[in-house]
Amino acid sequence: MRSLAIFLCLLILTAGAPAGVQAQENPSGLRRVPALQVGVGFSGLTYQGDLNWKQETYYRMYPGFRLSAQFDNQKRVSPQLGILLGRFSAENRGLGATEGVQPNTYVRTGFMAADVRILIRILRSSRLRPHVGIGLGLLAYDPKDTGGNTLVTNLNTRMESESYGNLAVQFPLVAGFQYRVNDITAIGVEFCHQGTSTDYLDNIGDLGPRPGNDRLQSLTFSLYISPGQKVRQGRR
Repeated sequence: MRSLAIFLCLLILTAGAPAGVQAQENPSGLRRVPALQVGVGFSGLTYQGDLNWKQETYYRMYPGFRLSAQFDNQKRVSPQLGILLGRFSAENRGLGATEGVQPNTYVRTGFMAADVRILIRILRSSRLRPHVGIGLGLLAYDPKDTGGNTLVTNLNTRMESESYGNLAVQFPLVAGFQYRVNDITAIGVEFCHQGTSTDYLDNIGDLGPRPGNDRLQSLTFSLYISPGQKVRQGRR
């Protein structure tokens, strides 16, 4: 968690420095100062890993909560910072032992994901703003068993050569849109596919049936507020 906090501070300094000093001009001579736009969203989350591979449970959604911050402007390319809190659970009682080692057949994983994204706006109209984007971030997670005990330190559920930590890199790919209701309010919908650098979101790696690393997907509905936006007279 300490590494995640340091990473967040670096993201804020990197993304905020170039954008906060610029203002947009219009033909009337008024300068519109880009405001910090804050987004609050509720997400439906899915997980794809070794406990729901080729099963209907892959389509089961779990609740999540996302906070985001970006500058409210009409630039084609714009950075965004975000934090996602969520959890998922999965079970596969048919998962058997391999070489005498029985992997866990149930997992409940809580996680926090922090990332910086580069959003590319396809249209820059005053109201409808569809976009696509790519990002990079960190994912802190903690898989637990039915009794609420962490599985990271339970070596009986993995091969002797398998060890991992609670932190992974994530690679979000997003597509969505934002619709401006008025000068300070907007609503948005966004789909995100989060690839990760770990195969242990469910604590199962080499003993699992699914090749490759685990993934998360989310559909987020957000409300965006730009409370600090100002228009002031300036020289053209």
